[in-house]
Amino acid sequence: MENRNNALHYKMYKSGKSIVYAGLATTAALAGLVLANTNATAVHAATTPTSAAVTSQAATTAANSSAATSAEIASQEAVVNSASANVAQQQNVVNAASDALQSATNLNSNSAAVASAASAYSAANSDYYAARHAQAVAHKAANAASDSAAVVSGVNTADLTAWWNQSGQSDYNRVMNAKSNAQANLDEAQAQSDSVVNAWNQASDAVAAAEKAGLKSDSDEMKALNAQKSLAYNNMVAVQNAIKTARKDVKAADKMLNDTKDGISLNDAKAIMDQLPALKKAAQEAEQAYKDAVQATKDAGDIANAKYNAWTAARKANNLPYGTDDPVYQSLSDAASSAAVQISRDEAGMKALPTADGTALSQAEEWAKEAQTKLDHTNSELPTFENNVKFFQTKLDEANKTLEEAKANYAKNPTTLNKQLVDNANGLVGTFNGQLVAAQATLTNAQKAQKKQQEQVDYWTNQVKGVKDSARYAEFVNEINTDKAIVQKFNDAKTNMKNAAASAEKVAPLKAAYDEALQTLKAYQNQLVATQAKLAAMKGLLTQINQLIQTNQALQINHLTSLVKTLMITITVTLILTRIMLPLTSLVKRTVTTM
Repeated sequence: MENRNNALHYKMYKSGKSIVYAGLATTAALAGLVLANTNATAVHAATTPTSAAVTSQAATTAANSSAATSAEIASQEAVVNSASANVAQQQNVVNAASDALQSATNLNSNSAAVASAASAYSAANSDYYAARHAQAVAHKAANAASDSAAVVSGVNTADLTAWWNQSGQSDYNRVMNAKSNAQANLDEAQAQSDSVVNAWNQASDAVAAAEKAGLKSDSDEMKALNAQKSLAYNNMVAVQNAIKTARKDVKAADKMLNDTKDGISLNDAKAIMDQLPALKKAAQEAEQAYKDAVQATKDAGDIANAKYNAWTAARKANNLPYGTDDPVYQSLSDAASSAAVQISRDEAGMKALPTADGTALSQAEEWAKEAQTKLDHTNSELPTFENNVKFFQTKLDEANKTLEEAKANYAKNPTTLNKQLVDNANGLVGTFNGQLVAAQATLTNAQKAQKKQQEQVDYWTNQVKGVKDSARYAEFVNEINTDKAIVQKFNDAKTNMKNAAASAEKVAPLKAAYDEALQTLKAYQNQLVATQAKLAAMKGLLTQINQLIQTNQALQINHLTSLVKTLMITITVTLILTRIMLPLTSLVKRTVTTM
C-alpha cells in the first residue's frame, strides 16, 4: 500500500500543475480554518485577561505593601519585646520592694510578726473552706458524668455494649465494607466515565467525518473506524452499567446502616459507641477530679494547721538577739560554724558512698543521667518510626487492593488502559513494599537500642537507688538538712539584728517605694497591652495582603489552564481536518491516474 501511494503521488505531480495547485488550494483552505481558529484563540487570550491584569497590578501593589507591612511588623515586634522586658524588669523591682517592705514591717515589732502570721493562717483557713466547697462541686460533677456514661440518647449503654460486642460491630463492619467496596467501584467507574464518553464521541465524529468525505462503508479505513466506534460504545455502556450497579450497592448499604432494629440503627449504635469512650473517660476524669479535690481539701487543712502552729510560734520570742555579746547570738554563731563544716564533710561523704558494684554515687548519678538522656531521645523517635511502619503498611495494603482491582478489571476488559493500570499498580506495590521494609528495619534497630539503653538506665538507676535507700544515705540527708537549718537560723538572726533598729523609720518610705514601683508596673503593663494590640492588627493586615496575592496567583493559573484547553482544541481540530484530507487526497490521486 505504501508503494502504491508513492506511485500515485508521482503521477499526480507529473500530470500537470493545475492538479497540484488544486491540491494546494484545498490544503490552504483547511489550514485557513485552523489558523482562523488559532487567531481567534490568540485574540481571546489577548483581550480576556484585562481584569487579570488589573488584579495582577493590585497584587503587585499588595506584595509591595506586604514587604512594607512585614518590616513594620518586625519593628513593632521589637517594640512589644521592649515593652515586655520593661514589664519583667519592673516586676522584679516590685518584688524587691515588696520583700523589703515586708521584712521591715515584720521586724517593726513583735505585734507585726504576730499579725503577719495571723493573716497567713486566715488565708490558709479560707483556702481550706474553699477546698471543701470545690470538693462538693466535684462530687456532684462526678455523679453527673457517671449518669451520662450510663445512658446515651435514652439507650442503656451496658446493654448496647453487650449487643455491639456480640454482633452489632461485626454487622456494622460487614455493611461498611460492602459500602466501601461499592463506593470504590463507583469512584473507579466514574473516573473512567469521561474518558470512555470522549472516546465514543471522537469515534462517532471520525465515522461521520469519513462518511461525509465519501469514504465507502466497505473500505478497510471505514471498517476500522466503525470497529473503533463499536469498541468505544461497548466501553461506554460497560462503564455506565458499572456506575448504576455501584450506586445501587451503595444505596443498599446505606439502607442497611439506617434501618432500625429494636429501636436503633447500626449507624446510631456506632455513633453512641464512638461517644462512649469519651463519656467513660470524662466520668473517670470527673471521679479522679473528685478524689483530687478530697486530697486538696486534706492538704489545705494540713496547711491551715501548719499556719496555725506558725501563728502560735510567732507569739513567742522571735529570732532576734539584742547584740553580738548576747549568749543567744554566741550560741547560734558557734552552732552555725560547726554546722557549715559538717555540711561540707557530709556532702563529700554522700557523693563518695559506694554503689553495689563499687562505683561512687556521684559517678553513678552522672552515668544514670547520660543513659536516661539517650533513652529519652530514642523514646521520642519510636512513635515516629512506629507510625512510619503503620503508614507504609496501610499504603501497601491499599496498593495491593488497587492491584487486585486493576487485575480484575483487566481480566474483564483487557484494554491497553487497564493493562497500564495493572502495571502502575504493580509499581506502586513494589515502591511501598520497599519503603515498608526500610521502615521496619529502622524501627527494629531503634527498639534494640531502646532495650539496651533501658538496661543501662535500669542498671545505674538501681545502683543509685540502692545507695539512696540505704540508712547511711538517709543519715547524711538528715544531718545536712539539720545543719543547714542551723546556719539559716543564725543568718536570719544577724539580718534581724541589723535591720531591727531602723525598721520603724524604714516602713513608711519602703511603703511609698513599693506603691510607686507598683504604679510604674501597671503603666508598663498597659503599654504592653497596647503594643500587642497594634502588632495583632498589623499581622491581620498582612494576612489580608497575602490572601490577595494568593487570589491573583489562582486567577493566573486559571487563565493559563484556559489557554492550554484552547490549544488542545486547536490540535484536535487539526488532527480531524488532516484525517478528512487523506480520503480527498486519495480521490485526487485516483482522478489523476485515470487522466
